[in-house]
Amino acid sequence: MSFERYTKVYEFHDKFFPNEQPSPLVPLKGLEKQYGCKQVYLKNEAKRFGLPAFKILGASWGTAKALSDRTGVDVLDFDGLKNAAEQQGLAVYAATDGNHGRAVARTAKRLGLKANIYTPKTVEKWSIDAIASEGCNVTVFDGDYDNAVKHVAELAEKNGDLVVQDTSWKGYETIPQYIVDGYTRLFAEIEDQLPSGVRPTHTIVPVGVGSLALASALSYENTSTNVVTVEPNTAACLKESLAKGKNTPIQTGETIMPGLNCGTVSEQAWPLLHKLVKPENAISISDQEARDGIKTLAELGVQSGPCGAAPLAALKHLKLDSDSVVVLICTEGNQE
Repeated sequence: MSFERYTKVYEFHDKFFPNEQPSPLVPLKGLEKQYGCKQVYLKNEAKRFGLPAFKILGASWGTAKALSDRTGVDVLDFDGLKNAAEQQGLAVYAATDGNHGRAVARTAKRLGLKANIYTPKTVEKWSIDAIASEGCNVTVFDGDYDNAVKHVAELAEKNGDLVVQDTSWKGYETIPQYIVDGYTRLFAEIEDQLPSGVRPTHTIVPVGVGSLALASALSYENTSTNVVTVEPNTAACLKESLAKGKNTPIQTGETIMPGLNCGTVSEQAWPLLHKLVKPENAISISDQEARDGIKTLAELGVQSGPCGAAPLAALKHLKLDSDSVVVLICTEGNQE
C-alpha cells in the first residue's frame, strides 16, 4: 500500500487538529479462538479529532477543499479561508444521518462558514441535538436520506453556496472524492500500527453509501486483503447491487444503525467496490446482531454504537482459517 499521494491531506489534518493522535488499533483477545482465526484487531474511531466517529477525517478535508476551490485560497491557509468565507457570506449545506453533518458543521465553524444541516425524519432527537450543538442550522427533512441529499444539493445551487456531501452523483464527484481521500488516513494508520510483517487478510467496513468502503478499497486495491462490507438487512444497497451486477437503489426500512440507513451506493464508490468486493463478502445483519455486537464489545472494554459494532457482527458470516488476520473498523463510539 502507498499513501504518498495523500500527503497534503494528512498535512492538513495535522495542522487543523494539531494536538490529536491516531485512533487506537487494539487486539480483541479471545475472539481468535471463537472465530477460528489468527488474530482480530479493532480500529477504534470512538474519539477522532474530538468527535465520536471517523467522519471528521473526510468532512474536514472536504469542506476546506471545497472552500479553497471556490475562493482560490490555499487549503492550508486557515485564516485566509475564514476571511474569504466571511467576506463572501458563504454557507455550506449537507444532508446527514448524524455524524457527517456534525463533522461538517464543526469544520464550517472553524472556517467562517454558515452551516445548514438537513436530517431525514428518521434521525433521533439526541442525534439532532448533537449536530445543533455545533452552532449550525438543523432542519428535519420530511423524507429519507436519498431525498434529503437531493434537497440540499438543490438549495446550495439555488443560493450559490457549497454542498459537502459524502456521496456522489453525476456531475458531483470532486468533493465526495476529497472526503474519501480524508478517510484513507484511517487505513494509513492501520498499516503503521500493525506489528511488523503483519498484513490483514480481511478488513470489515460498515457501508452506508460506500465512501469509507471506497477508501478501504483504494488502500487495499493491489494487495491480497479482502475488503468485507456490512450493512443492515433493511438497507443492504451494496449487497443487492453486487448480486445484480449493477448499482441498484433500494427502498430502506427502519434500523438501529442510522448511519448505514442508505438506499443507494455512491456513484463514485460503485465501480471499485464492484471490482473488489466479492458478493460473499457483502454481509447484511439484523438489528439484534448489531445489539449483540455492542454487548460483546462492551465486555471487551470497547464502547460502541450500533454502526461501529456491525463489523464484529459480520465476523460469524465469514469463512476464516488459522491464517486469517481480521481488522474491524469500529466507526463510532457510544452515540447516546
